[in-house]
Amino acid sequence: MRCWLWRSGSVVSAAVGSTKNVRAIFQRALDVCRAKPADCIFIDNTARNLEVPREMGIDAIHFDDEARDVPELTRELRRRRVVLPA
Repeated sequence: MRCWLWRSGSVVSAAVGSTKNVRAIFQRALDVCRAKPADCIFIDNTARNLEVPREMGIDAIHFDDEARDVPELTRELRRRRVVLPA
């Protein structure tokens, strides 16, 4: 999970020996980014990886890598009032 645009730092699950289906990886990312769950959005290409962050209060979006539906992802982010570059 990368903290970008507004926060600095990143947490890569494999690098810290975690998977994205445990709370620890998301808590670590929140700590690194000094962020609150409600201020974050997690985007992943595996739907089951969205369950834990949602349980923690982190918004989550499924992005289908195969479909490469970037316009849909853009709509989802804008719906959440994320300001995107033009």
